[in-house]
Amino acid sequence: MRSISLALGLVLLGAADAAAQNVYFGNLHAHTAYSDGTGTPAEAFAAARSAGLDFLAVTEHNHDKADGSKTRKDGVIIATRPELYAGSRRSLLAASDKSNRSAGFVALYGQEVSTISSGNHINVFDVAEVIRAPNGDVPALLAWSSAHPASSGGSAVMQFNHPRGGVGEKKDYGKDDYATERDWVAALDPHVELIEILNAPALKDGTGFRAHHHEREYFGYLNLGFHLAPSVGHDNHYTNWGRSTD
Repeated sequence: MRSISLALGLVLLGAADAAAQNVYFGNLHAHTAYSDGTGTPAEAFAAARSAGLDFLAVTEHNHDKADGSKTRKDGVIIATRPELYAGSRRSLLAASDKSNRSAGFVALYGQEVSTISSGNHINVFDVAEVIRAPNGDVPALLAWSSAHPASSGGSAVMQFNHPRGGVGEKKDYGKDDYATERDWVAALDPHVELIEILNAPALKDGTGFRAHHHEREYFGYLNLGFHLAPSVGHDNHYTNWGRSTD
């Protein structure tokens, strides 16, 4: 999981021989109807593989208001029905496991924690349970993560999602939970390995959309002291996994 997650939406993974390298294409940020998207995890993995992606991470919102509609009453959301994330044949983890039985494609899973202190969202990859931490409480998120390691036995890899213009503002990714900026960076830096420098229009259906660029923000977080690799996420909310942008 970590080798895939740390690499990029355009991933460069070195082989044992430094001269032999492979490029893998994938998406580390996508949703289905198990939070505020459409379709199912099984459909997402199948569509991504069919579209030519080498890997896809389905990262459902973990909170109970992420149902995509003010009128939706079916309760199909991992926050209130955790068996949709793990523990049933329909679950995200079950779909990932089934998709990974075939060679040539890697099906990843995780959750998008929202909203971080009214600031921004963080993807947490490769955790086996629905995250139980109050929205806006980054110390609680980190405590939960420490008590629930990834499948490797180590800490889960995290990603700063769709950074906005206010790098290091008061509520940025939970900064307001810490006394100083240095405390904030020191707490999150060991966990957050990635930041989206490209993010496709999440709430539009179809194909051919131009991605939103966040290179300036990426440099801003590096300058604050974070050690981050750039990543790409489509943030799909429609059944266009692998097709929403080139």
